Amino acid sequence: MSGYFTKIMRLLREPRRFFAEGGDAGPPGPTAFLGLSSALSAVAGLLAVAQPGNLILGAILFANAFGMALLAAGLGYCVALPLAGRRVTFGRFFSVYAHSSGVTLLLSWNPAMLLFTEPLKWWLVWTGMRAGCGLARGQAAVVLVLSLGMILALFWTLLPLTAP
Repeated sequence: MSGYFTKIMRLLREPRRFFAEGGDAGPPGPTAFLGLSSALSAVAGLLAVAQPGNLILGAILFANAFGMALLAAGLGYCVALPLAGRRVTFGRFFSVYAHSSGVTLLLSWNPAMLLFTEPLKWWLVWTGMRAGCGLARGQAAVVLVLSLGMILALFWTLLPLTAP
């Protein structure tokens, strides 16, 4: 756990340096970091809402936290490929999204923190794409705008499925 909290502190204190040095070095790796953050976020969300069926709700919260970072990384990578070519690997891209999301998941279980955590997460992704993936400002901006637009379009498309 000390490696986990050390990564969080490094990421918050010096994000450019963290990503430039290949932030996935050291324990835990990006997948484990995101998994641990997702689990902690799910537990915090469960503690905030005491109701029956907590195991199912916890699994949903965990899958949502982990899955959204994975989805965003996948869409961002698809947008970045034509811009940056093959010089950026999906592993490196996923690392940026996993670490950026993982840090903000610790507070994002609280809906009141949304206005703080979402801009922080996307600023960290921007910083990671620039410092860790070598994208230029314009390239990083296009990746962010298009991937966010794709996520919103996906949710907008799926929204009618949730209506009774």
